[in-house]
Amino acid sequence: MSFAKQIKDELSKIKVEDECKKAELSAFLQMGTDIIFNRDGAHLTFQTMNSSVARRFLSHIKAFFLVETELLTKKQNLTKDDIYYLVINDALSIIEEFELMRYDYQGKLKFINDEETKKAYLRAAFLVGGSVNDPNNSYHLEIKVKNEQDAIFVQSLLNDFDLNSKITRRRQELIVYIKEAQKIQDCLYIIGASNMYFKFEDIRLTREINNQVNRKVNCEIANEEKTIVAAKQQLHDIEILEAQVGSSKIDEKLKEVMELRKKNPLASFNELRELYEIEYGKVITKSGLNHRFRRIHDLASDK
Repeated sequence: MSFAKQIKDELSKIKVEDECKKAELSAFLQMGTDIIFNRDGAHLTFQTMNSSVARRFLSHIKAFFLVETELLTKKQNLTKDDIYYLVINDALSIIEEFELMRYDYQGKLKFINDEETKKAYLRAAFLVGGSVNDPNNSYHLEIKVKNEQDAIFVQSLLNDFDLNSKITRRRQELIVYIKEAQKIQDCLYIIGASNMYFKFEDIRLTREINNQVNRKVNCEIANEEKTIVAAKQQLHDIEILEAQVGSSKIDEKLKEVMELRKKNPLASFNELRELYEIEYGKVITKSGLNHRFRRIHDLASDK
């Protein structure tokens, strides 16, 4: 089961009071239905691939209206997934009550009067057109909307909760989306998916810890590779200098680090510093050690 489906299944089980139920129903109707007029009157159609969403919408309709409904199921040709079609016949009273023929914001605001009804509207908006990537792979939450007015309205509600949502167009679809992991997590909590909020958090924290470990390992590997490359160059310089000049003519301080490097061909600078103190009973800084190897390289390059 996908991460988004788990969220929708949880949201579909939330019990709400009538005010929030109407706010949800407003989002279901405005964002998820099409109006059909024919000689038999006005009808509404709604489709979803989630049976829990279809049942919640149908339950909300029946809580407030005595209308004839039909719930049909059809298989998709390619994926063989079920598509649920809900048809609401003689729906003029619903269209008028929720002002579905209006093209301004008033119909959308009619049932939103406080923070809880805002959350309810967003919950249903997500049930209609929302999805969330599995946080094991990437961080992305989006809600598909029908038109620019819906996009601006949903974005404004999300951003009332400081979720930093944005709008984009993907082919012919308008998308309201959130990319930040913490904001996505906050959104799940706001719309009521508390169980999936904690699951998201567990996955996010595990992923961040793994990324930190991987970065540290990669950094250590990179540093080790640099150490090996530097050591090989230093051994090459030492070999040239000894062959061309002879040990007796090389400065004593340079000879000390040359002998130390030959004995410890893979040691890092920090390790060489410690070994130098043990070997010669003297302290040398990293910059002092580096200066001597640069001097050896310069002398070898002149030969």
